[in-house]
Parts: sequence; C-alpha cells; structure tokens
Amino acid sequence: MPGHPNSKKSERHLDQVLFDGAYGSRWARLAVPAKKPGYLSLFLNEKRVLDDFLTFPGDSVQVFLNLEKGEKTFVGPDHLLYELQDRIQQLILIHQKEKGIAIHTSQDEPLFPNSQVQEQFEASQEAFGPRVSLIQIDVEQMLKAWKIEMESGLYRKELDHLLAFYSGLIDAQILDFILQETLSAYYTKALTHLQTLARYSKGDEVLLEGILKELEEITGIVQSSVASLDLEARPEKKIEFYYSVVQLYAALSKNVAVEDFISSKVPRELRDLVLAKHIYKKLKLGTASPETLVAWSNLLEDGEIKEEVNSYIDRVLPGSDVTDFEFVDGEGKVFTLEDFKGKTILINTYFTGCSASAGFYKKVLSVLESKLANEDRFVLVSLSADRNPEKWIRGNESELYNSKSWIRLHTEGKGYSHQFFRNYLISAAPRPILIGADGKLVAITELHQDAETLSQLIYKTINPQTHD
Repeated sequence: MPGHPNSKKSERHLDQVLFDGAYGSRWARLAVPAKKPGYLSLFLNEKRVLDDFLTFPGDSVQVFLNLEKGEKTFVGPDHLLYELQDRIQQLILIHQKEKGIAIHTSQDEPLFPNSQVQEQFEASQEAFGPRVSLIQIDVEQMLKAWKIEMESGLYRKELDHLLAFYSGLIDAQILDFILQETLSAYYTKALTHLQTLARYSKGDEVLLEGILKELEEITGIVQSSVASLDLEARPEKKIEFYYSVVQLYAALSKNVAVEDFISSKVPRELRDLVLAKHIYKKLKLGTASPETLVAWSNLLEDGEIKEEVNSYIDRVLPGSDVTDFEFVDGEGKVFTLEDFKGKTILINTYFTGCSASAGFYKKVLSVLESKLANEDRFVLVSLSADRNPEKWIRGNESELYNSKSWIRLHTEGKGYSHQFFRNYLISAAPRPILIGADGKLVAITELHQDAETLSQLIYKTINPQTHD
C-alpha cells in the first residue's frame, strides 16, 4: 500500500472495488504508484478506514476490518507502521471523548429558547454525564484553564509511552517523524482555542498580550525539535501547525500580513512549504490577485516547490486556456466548453445548503442577472458540486442559488473530485469563473465583488473596444 506521488494525500473509495467472497467476506487489493513518502487516506462506504497515514513507496500491508466493533487488524511486512498510527489515532479519540464538547455562552445571549429545553438538557447531563459543558465566556479564566491543560502534559506522556513500545521495531527516524507530526497536529488544534480567545478578547490589549505569550511558548516547544527531513516526506502536519501560527500572529498584529510572518516565525527549512500552503489556500478561495500570487511565488527558493506552485498559478492567469469540461443538465445533455464558443460565460460553482452561496446569489448574482438579461452574448451557468442528484434538484427548485434563466449543470455525482474543480483547486463555494468568448480565462480570482463592479467587468469583456 504505497504512498502517493509528490507526497500529496491519496484517497480511494474502497467500496467501488470490493468483491463478495464465498462466505460473504469482502476483500480488495489496491496499489497506489508512488515515488516519495506521503500520506494516505482510504474510505469504505464514505467512512474513513485510514486517516492520513504516513506511507512509503513499496509498503505492503493487509487491513482486516470488524465494522461492527470498529476494529482494525494490520498484517504484512509493514504492519507495525500502520498499527502504530492507528493506535495514535485511537489515543486522540479517547482524549477527545474525555474532554467532551464545550459550548461557550455569554450572559447577554441565552443558550436555550425556553426553560423546558433547559430542564431537558440538565436532566440529560445528570443521567448520562457531562457530554456537553457550558462555559461562561471569561477570556482571562479561559486562558488560565487552557494553560493548565497544556502544562499537564498527560497526552504527551501517553504518546511517549506508546512510541517507546515500538522503539527498536520501527526505524528511529520514522518514529521521530511520526512524533513530530503527531505533536504538530495536537498543538495546531490547541491554537484554534487561542484563536477563539483572541476573537473574544475584543481588542483588550492585556488579554491579547497574554495570548501572544502563550503562542510564543507553543511555537518554541515545536520549533525546539524539528523532525529530520531526510525521509523525503513532507511534514504536512508541521506545515499546517506553522501556517496556523502565522495566521494567529497576523490576527493579533496590526497591518502585518501572514506572508511577512512566514519569514520571521517559521524555521528556514519549512518556509517555502508554508508559503506554498498560503498560496494554495488563496488559490482555493480565489482571494488574491494573479499579480500577488506571482509575487509570492517569486519568494520561493526551492526550485521543485516553485515549479509545482507555478503550475497552478499559470492556470488562473488572465488569458490562459480554460480547462475543458463535461457537465450535465437535468435532461442528461452533456455540455463542454465548445458549446459556449462565441459567448462570454460566468460559471458560478456552489452546493445546496451553502449559506454563502445563497447570499452571493441574492446580493450579487440575481442583480447581475437582471442587469444582463437582454445581453445575447452573455450566458450564466450554475455549476453544482452536489454529489446527490436529488439534492441538486431540490436546490434548483428553491431558486436560492440560481433561477430558471440559468443553464443549470452538475458533475454527475463527482462533486469537488471532478477534474475541473481539482484543476483550479476549487474546494469551497461560491466560486465564480469568468470566461471570454474565445474560451480564454478572464478571471477566477477576486470575483466576489458587488454586482455593479462585476457587471462592468463583464461588459468590458463582451465589448473590449468600447472599454479601452
């Protein structure tokens, strides 16, 4: 069960390749070509079997599942590596269950709609234990409680014991890498609590100073033990940790951007990887101009990373060829880019149930629809990422995301795994894409504008001579 090329996550839906045996058993054989170590996730009936397991080219392992008990057994030459990672994830789940769910409440915002609901909640807590805890928002006290939890070190002790058990059975360098990745994931989650406290502090300089001090302490803990990169595996969880760090620094500071903190707060050997993650995120959200993306790319020093990043930036540059596609309407008709030749098209991607998509249609796209209703050279295309056709139909009928005047298309159940979405790193909604009559890209970034600004851009695209 080898890793994925270029150390990217690999996901396979095993239910598509499973076979029924003579006694009703199910089995599957999966080979994933790989040149480098990476992370592997596998699904069975939409449930994760493996979740971001470090894997190496040439690994061979069998996984036996007891779906009723939720148990896994690993067999084969490399079973110990996978067994260890599964036990680490079980350890994480145990700690999450012990902590339960916390709901932050404030005095001026009642949590329960009426006293009856509150009484039912309290009775449930008494009968089944405090699965959900209500925490009164007090940033100073919450910060102290958070610090006590961090200093207890219970999770780290249990993790060290688990890794010690596999010492001598698994290569020491691999164990060190797994330790650093696991701790990075743990502290990344801890940082989300600091981000929440920063929002609650509402500009209180004393509290912000305390949060900043805790942030510096956590960063120092992780930075003091940077895992070796000799394994040629990209430390994805450590990259995620440092990206969370620079985001929090930017949130706590005034007029200092994330990319400025990358050069000062991230270890040199990880800076290019963290900056690349920042660029990828902006590409996914479509919130940075092509010029800005190119400027960030020019800061990258590693040639391989820079080439990989630029391969995506090149796709969003104005004037680039738009990736061809095949999407289907409600009648089963297949649409390709060629079907829109000679017309300017705005493709808006969304999924049913997305409040941001509904808001974007109500405030911007519906207005745009009225402004350009009589423009024959312009077409509005609604592209759903819904995997369920019935859900897509319900979304159309609601007219919360489009109207009958749009050409309404879907991906035949592929959703965000469709090659068109993957080509442009689209994994969130809404994401509008403007394509010219020549099939060239006009814009796919910074298009979440008001209706007037967006309509002006469309008019300019349709009539370039009159807008020079």
